[in-house]
Order: sequence, then structure tokens, then C-alpha cells
Amino acid sequence: MKKIDVGQILAILANLGVIGGLVFVGMQLQQDREIAVVDRMQSLEENFYYWAELVNSNEGLWARGLAGEELSPSETVQFDALASARQFALFSRWFSAGRNVSANVVTRESFLREAAIEIASNPGFLSWWRTKYEYLVEIDRADDYDESLNAAIDRVLSTGRPD
Repeated sequence: MKKIDVGQILAILANLGVIGGLVFVGMQLQQDREIAVVDRMQSLEENFYYWAELVNSNEGLWARGLAGEELSPSETVQFDALASARQFALFSRWFSAGRNVSANVVTRESFLREAAIEIASNPGFLSWWRTKYEYLVEIDRADDYDESLNAAIDRVLSTGRPD
């Protein structure tokens, strides 16, 4: 039987330590991802509750604005704030889908289609979006999301389908 010297034993133990460390790092990364998913879900829940409070506190303004009804100047400002908040929520869902931080595997395109259908289905929201989009184009700040969303809205309006 061969004798293993102390140097070989130390090398084997060091290699086992490295392997153990890598396993630990892998477990930590998995745990961090699960924590990020839970945090994202809690954030979405808080955002939905906040959104519901905003809509409910404005006594039908959101519904009237979506329908494209005539709004007073102060109501127009309030509707603009609500529409901006809703659009940011739609963008946030699209953005997060590309970061693999959601609990389900959902594509960015599905969120883009959802936003296009919601906007195209509500005359007041559509009018608000067109004004905002034209402004973004005018100041050269329309990005890929804005361009893609606008194209998807055009498809919904022309074909009834976003794709």
C-alpha cells in the first residue's frame, strides 16, 4: 500500500474545500434568486393596491377618462397622472419580464401585447398615449419599448390583434 504524504492530504482537503465553497455559492445564488422573486411579487402586490386606491379615490375619473369623455382642466391633469402611472406599471412589467425576476416565464412580447390591447381598447387612454408618443418622438426620446408598443397598438386597431 502506498503512503500518502501530508502535502497530498492537504491538497485533497483544499480541493474538497473549494468544491464545498462552490456548492455553497450555488446554493446562495439560488436563494438570492428566490428572494428576488418574492420581493418582486410583493412589490407588484403593493403597486396593485396603490393603483386601486388611486383609481377609487378619483370617483370615476379614470373610467370617464378611459371612455374619452370630456374632462375639466383639473380632471385632465389628474387623468394624465393616472394614465402615466398606469403606463409606467405596464412598462415595469415588460421591463421585469426581460430580467428573469418573475415567478413565471413570461415573455416581454406578451406584456407588450397586453399593454397594446389595454390602450387600444380605451379611447381616452389611446388619445393620451398618442399625445405622449408624439411628444416623445418630437423630443427624440422614444425608445424601443415606445416604438414597439405604438406598432402593436396600430396592429390592434387595424386587425383587432396585437401580433
